[in-house]
Amino acid sequence: MNAAVETKRPKGWIDPIREAEAVKALRESLASIELDEGEVADLIEGETSLFEAIDKLLARMVDAHLMLDGIKAATERLQARRERFERAVET
Repeated sequence: MNAAVETKRPKGWIDPIREAEAVKALRESLASIELDEGEVADLIEGETSLFEAIDKLLARMVDAHLMLDGIKAATERLQARRERFERAVET
């Protein structure tokens, strides 16, 4: 039996691909109506979760950079500690 594997998503996950597809469909349905870009943006914001998905992706990117910075700092501290212990063992 070949069951589909479901990927666990974080709580509140919004699929950006699905939202982009919804925006594309919305824009296509609005093609015959003369709207300026501001009106289109307002409709996209009101009818989809694209902006929320983008906000969440950007927040995750910021979190990842902060985590990398923290890991780098911790690694440097551990490296310095290791070097101190190595010197202590040598003497």
